[in-house]
Order: sequence, then structure tokens, then C-alpha cells
Amino acid sequence: MFNTNNFDLIKKIQRNNEERNKIFRKMFGKFMKQNSLINIKEEIKKSIEFNNIIPECYDFQLNPVLAVGVDDIDYDICVNLAMIFWYDNLFETDEFKSKRLRDSNYIKSLKSRTILQCRLRKLKQSFGNNYYYLSHTPLNYIINCVVNYLLDGLNNKKQSQIKPIGANGNFKINTIVVLLKNIQSILLLTESDNCGSAFSLLRMVIEMTCVYFTIGNNEKVADDYYNFIKYRAEFELNGNYPNEFLTRTPKNVHLQNYLNYGWLDMLDNTKHKYIFSELLNYTQVINEELKDHFLVAYKYCCKYSHGNYLNQSIGPYDFVWILGRIGLILTNLAQEYSELFNDNMTFNGINLVNLLKEITNESFKLYSKHPD
Repeated sequence: MFNTNNFDLIKKIQRNNEERNKIFRKMFGKFMKQNSLINIKEEIKKSIEFNNIIPECYDFQLNPVLAVGVDDIDYDICVNLAMIFWYDNLFETDEFKSKRLRDSNYIKSLKSRTILQCRLRKLKQSFGNNYYYLSHTPLNYIINCVVNYLLDGLNNKKQSQIKPIGANGNFKINTIVVLLKNIQSILLLTESDNCGSAFSLLRMVIEMTCVYFTIGNNEKVADDYYNFIKYRAEFELNGNYPNEFLTRTPKNVHLQNYLNYGWLDMLDNTKHKYIFSELLNYTQVINEELKDHFLVAYKYCCKYSHGNYLNQSIGPYDFVWILGRIGLILTNLAQEYSELFNDNMTFNGINLVNLLKEITNESFKLYSKHPD
């Protein structure tokens, strides 16, 4: 006699799979045709080759059907499958991609390579695996959310051709985007237990933030700043300073310092030292307390530049110190974005700027308890 309980369980599992497949279609559809993704994923799951690797490659709290998190088999297959296909076809036409998905030899290779990456998954996760969860600490999580809000907003404004309020819009938007992407990189570095490199990148982010708030609405200074970027590019290309740069360089000035901050001459005709602390003094908007934070952090980060951090002691919780400074910078960038586009920075009823301030202040209190 047929057991109706078994039938109900099978139907429940099928419905669950259908709902999950809808999610995977939405998640990975931009990388690969949705139907192909799901069909190939199911073929991989049923294959003997894949089933043979399950015991050694996946850990289950309950059972494979109910597995969640990092050991979600369907997710693991989909993410590898979709990204292999996307990478293979980076520069191909849609027509060629469709043709490939009808090629049995290519599909066979795609399955094999997906299973290969699944077999290697524990090796990929093995070193510093606890940092997989670090992105869910309040500091990392909120910074990530604010960065994503700003990047999404700027992208949407660009596509809708919405111009920022006030002068020097192109410089401001371009600089904010570069800063946000570097902040993303710092998040990844800290979450990968690579604070040494994060310190070095933070130094650059602090400097670029000060450049941003020094130039502000001044389009003439922004234009000259781009001239100095061009001079540096030429110098790095062939090792020689461009004639245009040498012609305008004052006497008895350190050439590299002038290459960094020579555009300050466009602000006024004062005699300059062309060093970071001078740049910081010109920085607008940022209050004196924040300037002190930036100067101390900049000097501290200099210890880790040029590979010198190899001989420096980096503690396991230095990510709190680094991201606390990122929180200060990001708060100012968020306030800038808010003013540029008259956006109150609210998401699902949450004011992101206020939340970021709160979490950043908490990080400073937290790190103050750190034993020296």
C-alpha cells in the first residue's frame, strides 16, 4: 500500500527545490541563461562523479536536502557553474554564448570544471575561514551596506542622467566612486586577515579624501589636479619628469613632493611645502578633531607602506581600528552624496548616515578596550 506520508514529503521537497531554483535564477541569471543554469545544476547533482565527492567536500548539520549556509550544495554548484561560464565568455556575443550552451562537448567540460572547483572548496576556505563570518559583524556589515547604497545610487543617477547639485560635479562623482571602491577593497582585505595591506590602502584613501575636500567646488583646481595626474602617469611610464611639469616647478622644491601636491599652487600663491600635513590644513568641511584623526591615522599607516609592515606587529583585532577610520571617512562621503543629490540616505526606514555614525563611534569605544 502506498505511503501517503512519503508522497507528501516528496511533494514538499519538490516545492522547496522549485522555490530555491527561482532564487538561484534571480541570483545568477545575469551571468548565465537561467534555464541552462538550473538544468546543468540538476544534471551535476545527479551525476555519479559529483555524488562521489559529497562526503569529503560538504558537512551537513542535518541532511543534504536541508543543508544551509556555506554547505548549501545547490548554491555551491550554481555559483561555480555561473562564474565559470561567465568567465569563459567575457568577450563573446550573446549569440555565441547561446551556441555554446547547445554544444554537448562544452557542457561536458563545464560540468567537469564545476565539479573540480567543488572538490577544491575546502582548500579555498581552509586558511582564515573564520573571516567568512567577519563580514557580518556590525562594523563590517553597516559599512558594506552604506558603500553599496552609495554605489547603487551613483550608478542609477548616471543611468538616469541626473546631475549633482552645485559645481565641479564630474570631479566629485569620479572621486567618490574611486574612494568607495577602495573602501570595498579594504573590507575584503580585513575580512581576509590581511590588515597589513589594508593599512597601506587606508593611507591612500585618507589622502584622496583630503584631496576631495580641499578641491571641493573649485573647478580650476580640479583641472590642475588632473594635470598632475597626467604628469605622474608620464613619469611612471618612462622614468622622466615631463617638460611641462619641470617648467612650472619652483626652485629648491622636492620634485616628488611637487608631483604629489603641486596643484596646491592653483589655490593660492603662498609658498608651499607640498606635503600631506599641509594638504590637511587646506581641507574644507572636515572639523579639527577629524583632521587630527586623519593625521594620526595617516602617519600610523605610513609604517605599513612599501611593504614595511612585514616587520610590524599586526594584531588580530586591528580590523576594528582600520574600519573605525573608514567609518569616519564614509560618513563624510555619505553626507556629501546626500547634499549632492538631496537624498536623505534612508533605506527601509533606516537612516544610514545616523546608523553609520553610531556604529563608528561604537568601534572607537570598543577598540579603546584593546590591551596595548
